[in-house]
Amino acid sequence: MSVFKNTEATWQRLDYRLLLNSPIALFWHVEIFEKQVAWFQDNGYRVASFDAASWDTESTFHQDLYKTLNFPGYYGMNLNALNDCLFDMDLLDCDGVAIAVRNYHEFSHSLPRVAQDFLDIIANNSRRNLLFGKRLVGLFQTNIADAAYAPLGAMHAIWNPEEWPNSKRGQ
Repeated sequence: MSVFKNTEATWQRLDYRLLLNSPIALFWHVEIFEKQVAWFQDNGYRVASFDAASWDTESTFHQDLYKTLNFPGYYGMNLNALNDCLFDMDLLDCDGVAIAVRNYHEFSHSLPRVAQDFLDIIANNSRRNLLFGKRLVGLFQTNIADAAYAPLGAMHAIWNPEEWPNSKRGQ
């Protein structure tokens, strides 16, 4: 089952245009951010909205995610648990999930490693979810016009499952 149909109408969809290049989209103009968040709401996505200005600690960040994304009670309040829970989210009642975060520059300034890791976790889980016909998109508004992050969701070439152990390759 494919997530999109290869049609001209699909090529014009905002979600397709974003996911084609990256599951993470940055916004500087709040008006454009709000307009695109509304597009996702109007097109069957469950939108989880956050204001990163309140994320002054990693604990505050995880508490907000836990409540808003309705994570299970066993959510471990750490990045590994976030990775697991984003993949395990039930997306059967919607076309996908859009995580919309305002004021991301504040979080990136106060907790830069966690902010980078959060984007990377969303990117990785977007790819994983697409394998099962589920969509996950991250929309991040920042007041920093030249905001940039390290590459997201980077994957390396890997050995096939049969030759994964070094011993299977004469090493």
